[in-house]
Amino acid sequence: MKKGWLLALSLLLCSGAASAQQWEAKCTDGKNLHYLQTINGPGYLYMTVTLPDNTRRVFPYARLKQTMFNGQAVCGEILNGLKTRSNKPATQFCVN
Repeated sequence: MKKGWLLALSLLLCSGAASAQQWEAKCTDGKNLHYLQTINGPGYLYMTVTLPDNTRRVFPYARLKQTMFNGQAVCGEILNGLKTRSNKPATQFCVN
C-alpha cells in the first residue's frame, strides 16, 4: 500500500511538472509537515505519521489556495481552517 501511495504521488507530481512550476517545503522542526504548492494551482499540506507498528505513512492534511507568489516566496490560504494547539485557526501558510 505504501508503495502504491508513493507511486501515485510521484505520478501526480511528474504529470504537472512540464506545465507548471511547483514549490516544495518540508518542516525540519519535528512537525513532519510537507507543503507542496503548484504556482497558480492547488496547494497541499501533508503530514508524515509514525503508526504504532513503526511504519511511516503520509496523509493529506489540508488543501490550500495560492494567495501570493513573488518569485522568492509563495503563500496559500488554508481552505479548511486548521486549528492549532492554542485552538486558534491557522489561515495561511507561506514558504520561501
